[in-house]
Amino acid sequence: MKKFLISFSIGLFSLSLLIGCNKNNSTDNNTPGDFPAGVNDNISSALMDTLRKAGMIIHPGTRPPNVTGFYAMKLDSTIYAGGMKINDTEKFGDPLVFSFYNQDTVNNTIKVAFKDALDISFSGSAISKTYVSGSGNDFTIFSSAAYLSGYGASVTFMLVISGTLTKGGISNLQSLTYVLSKTDGNNSGFINPVGYISIDVEAYPFFTPKVSSY
Repeated sequence: MKKFLISFSIGLFSLSLLIGCNKNNSTDNNTPGDFPAGVNDNISSALMDTLRKAGMIIHPGTRPPNVTGFYAMKLDSTIYAGGMKINDTEKFGDPLVFSFYNQDTVNNTIKVAFKDALDISFSGSAISKTYVSGSGNDFTIFSSAAYLSGYGASVTFMLVISGTLTKGGISNLQSLTYVLSKTDGNNSGFINPVGYISIDVEAYPFFTPKVSSY
């Protein structure tokens, strides 16, 4: 994620203002899948397919596991950026720490906070309209964020987090950012265009431990 985003502070706002609705999301191009109403009402199947084609694992379902807790993504490795798959998992970004809290199992909403363990200026916090889908131990969190650059750019992007809850943490954690809109100001330092996708994963050993504090 750090390879895609310039250091900044962000605040999350309503997903419904950003993404067109379609109630026929699918787990792939052929198989339908159920999602919470908040996801179906705000994310089109076309966008869902775009994220999957980039390599993002998205788990359907309306009974996700309880993922409440703190998780430390220690070896953040980018596998996709700007239309290109990246196979060099030796190139790591800064470690990220996630906090998932106030999960509502009736409405499938959740709150999320995250920060760069090495750069305090890169941090964010979610709102109540952040949704979680999934079933069994698999989950996917959908949210969006406003980014106001000190270099004059105003950027809106979507954040998606997926993984499988296991004993002591999360396996195969993925974190995706997608640029939804962008307005450049004078001397803007944000060069990524609308539609730019970046996917980070927990690199070897592909396990993100649950930690005691954020």
